[in-house]
Amino acid sequence: MDDDPFFLNVMNETLNKIGLRDITMFESGKDCLKSLDEKPDIIFLDFYMENHTAEDVIKDIKKQSPNSYVVMVTGQENVKKSIDMLMKGAFDYVQKGPKQKENIVKVLKKIVRQMLLRGEK
Repeated sequence: MDDDPFFLNVMNETLNKIGLRDITMFESGKDCLKSLDEKPDIIFLDFYMENHTAEDVIKDIKKQSPNSYVVMVTGQENVKKSIDMLMKGAFDYVQKGPKQKENIVKVLKKIVRQMLLRGEK
């Protein structure tokens, strides 16, 4: 979920290149929250979105789909905000930039390991 269509396209391409196909993109927190009944495994959530705060969206995600792994995505290098999001239920975070594709893959591998440890997949 990101309000930047360019970044959504980059994310879609990155996820497709590593073999993921069941991908849904949203440009707003409101649209994503409407679809949580589908119980997504992983949600990439942009920290800065128009009309929504990441804090509110992550709180709603965790209420409606507590087993979803939320990965915060940010263009800012603000460690305090990233730590705050981890304390509020995010699994990890990825910084937008030159290494974002590499970091997305690393986070996905961590999530898969966690899912296997919990016997989820």
